[in-house]
Amino acid sequence: MPGEITLEAWTRLLGRDLRALPREMDGAVQVEGDGLAASARAVAPRRTGALRRSIRVVRDRRGRTLITSAHPGAEVQSIGGTVRPTRGEWLRVPLSGRSDTPGEWIKRARDGRLFVGSRSRIVAVLVRSVRLRGSGYLERALQAHLDGGARVLRRLGLPGVTGG
Repeated sequence: MPGEITLEAWTRLLGRDLRALPREMDGAVQVEGDGLAASARAVAPRRTGALRRSIRVVRDRRGRTLITSAHPGAEVQSIGGTVRPTRGEWLRVPLSGRSDTPGEWIKRARDGRLFVGSRSRIVAVLVRSVRLRGSGYLERALQAHLDGGARVLRRLGLPGVTGG
């Protein structure tokens, strides 16, 4: 019959397709990783933009695709933690806007806190550490990415895909 294929021919075609599958899967994983990294960059905290620019997709030695960042504050921004000074004894916490103004002075309050001032206003406080609550930007990025995929599947009318 026309359009029929022998078992031997089908076996050769199946073998070829199965050999190509790892390359196709690698490509799909890379595309999903790139999409997730883009989602993470979109929702990451942005003060200077350095954290957003540092988010990358990499492949480790085991062949796993990972979303990573070389930014030193990436983890604490996402899940929270304690920030301590890397140089010196004190962290300078700006009270609003820029705190590196000319003609600064440091004043100790009666309760022992240290303040940095410029002219007649206080611009920063000096502390030994700061506890940050995480913003959860990685979790939000993952959820946004998954929601986008679910929307595509629902539009395609695939059974069993619900919610939104």
